[in-house]
Amino acid sequence: MQVIFNPSFPSRLAHMLLAAFITTGLVVGAASAFHVLKDRARGIKTEGWSESRISLVMAIGLVAVLAPMQLVVGHWSGEVTHKYQPSKTAALEGYWETRADQPLHLFGIPDREAQKNHFQVSIPGVGNWIQNLPRDEVITGLDAYPREDQPPPFIPFFGFRIMVGLGLLMIGLGAWGAWLIWRRRVFDSPWFLRFCVAMGPSGFIAVLAGWMVTEVGRQPWVVYGVLRTRDAVSPVITSQVATSLLAYVVVYSIVFTAGALFILRLMAEGPVAARTEPAPRGQRPPGTPMAKAPGDTSPDDDDTPDGHDGLRGAAS
Repeated sequence: MQVIFNPSFPSRLAHMLLAAFITTGLVVGAASAFHVLKDRARGIKTEGWSESRISLVMAIGLVAVLAPMQLVVGHWSGEVTHKYQPSKTAALEGYWETRADQPLHLFGIPDREAQKNHFQVSIPGVGNWIQNLPRDEVITGLDAYPREDQPPPFIPFFGFRIMVGLGLLMIGLGAWGAWLIWRRRVFDSPWFLRFCVAMGPSGFIAVLAGWMVTEVGRQPWVVYGVLRTRDAVSPVITSQVATSLLAYVVVYSIVFTAGALFILRLMAEGPVAARTEPAPRGQRPPGTPMAKAPGDTSPDDDDTPDGHDGLRGAAS
């Protein structure tokens, strides 16, 4: 229970739930913006609020509210990490030296062997401020740990920057969209609509990058400071691992491919108004829900001039 409900549980749970909602909103917004753009390209002038327009405004509203909240919750999660997993903080920030008044490293290539960053681009004196700490407070660097206790810094360092960079773009998307809605120009801005489409997969990328930061950054520990990863490995032979891995790859390749194709088809089709079954006309024989009831002389739905298109026309 202590492992599950650890000090990072509340902030991580909130961070992941917000990420899931934002990711969904971005996909809905991208699909909706795509159809608004397609209507513009075809010269279709939509009067009023179509399904695509409604869902686009809803998605923009969600992102405009939740993306700034995610920034606050992410900062909260970072403070918890700094307190309980300082080596992870050092890895994702690229801190090799234990010192006060740490800089903010915008870019660099961490080198575990050389114990430094190559091609480093930094802003002096901002690192402590980002961590919500006084400038004279010492922040632990990776040099405070033996090499066997240091996480591999490359993946956490770049994963963190990908996640934060995409998060800032999401905040920008929400703010821009909210401003356009206020000005009643959201459907007339092709550049914004293209931006929405481009940001469609960004939520998935940010989630994956964030989990890379979390899982690689805690290495070499399964339970931080208590149980090492190498000590938690199950006594399973290589062939068994390879067989189970291959089975997972095959099954998930089929499932994910089918699911992705299905979702892409839904996105290409666009929102469709709900279709309702025709009201029953008396007692129908079992197994023939669309057939006439005995003694019913009224015309079938299929007897309309357009055949089954009668239902389609009614739905439209």
